[in-house]
Amino acid sequence: MANNRLEMGYVRSKMINDKKNTEIAICIPTYKRYKLLKKLISSINKNENTVIIVGNNDNVSVFEDHDFGEADREKFTEIFVTERGVTAVRNTLIQYCLTEFVNLQWVVFIDDDQVPSPDWLQELMKVAEKTKADLIGGPVAKVPSIETYWGEGATNTSYLPVKEGYVDMLNEGGNLAIATAFLRRLERKPFDPNFGKSGGEDFEFFLFAFKSGAKLAWAPKAEVTEIIPKDRLTLSGLVFRSLSTGMYQTKAEMKYNTKKDIFYRIMKRLLLLPAYTARDLLKYRRLNVCLSLFVRKLSSIVGACFGLCDLSISRYGQN
Repeated sequence: MANNRLEMGYVRSKMINDKKNTEIAICIPTYKRYKLLKKLISSINKNENTVIIVGNNDNVSVFEDHDFGEADREKFTEIFVTERGVTAVRNTLIQYCLTEFVNLQWVVFIDDDQVPSPDWLQELMKVAEKTKADLIGGPVAKVPSIETYWGEGATNTSYLPVKEGYVDMLNEGGNLAIATAFLRRLERKPFDPNFGKSGGEDFEFFLFAFKSGAKLAWAPKAEVTEIIPKDRLTLSGLVFRSLSTGMYQTKAEMKYNTKKDIFYRIMKRLLLLPAYTARDLLKYRRLNVCLSLFVRKLSSIVGACFGLCDLSISRYGQN
């Protein structure tokens, strides 16, 4: 990748000796989240054929943080990514893994603010073995850092699949396994750099993969937990997040569908919004829950309309 420079940091001899036997690479994009990263790495149960690769988007090594003990340092390899943005980090991690590990079967992504369940990796691989899918995704349980009136709208995940098996869309890039056989066939960067600031590189990748004939599968027991910060639990945070999501999803869809088809789907969502709200009232029977879900859905629809006009919001700035 033209603008990326890979720099190895603190590579352990065991890592080098195990390169030929490595079948799974757990990849963690990170940026200035040392304490969360330490918690994540300490919670990962990996076997002898698995490595952990941290893609650091900062110029300060994560090893410099005093919270990392020697045992934690031995568990992972760190590479530096100079190009800003999680899209660049994801692509660089994939490039590194495909280059360094000749017998690698899976690249598995988890975000630095998430914590996996004890059997997380095993559950992903079980579904991989059953389905022979190219991409496997699992649920991300959203836990609010504080209780707020609007928190339910930011943390509700009732839209996720329940059953194990094939799907036509996955949840997000933070709990995802990708077969290296599929990655080696690609004639493009897996994650589109055009979504680096807006977010949605994972959504676009899932659309591309499905349209390309890849098999996508869902592993409901491969759960990870993510603590949602308080700035996303406010009304403004909820609206901003939902609005930007609607924008980038429409922007991604415009690569594969006509504006007319997308417009009709947006209008269908708008017309069905009262029915969905009534359903939520019957299901939750709590005003704040229903109101926050209504705001999230309406903001997403408005964002989709903006996206159809080729407008976008920078969700991540320069980082």
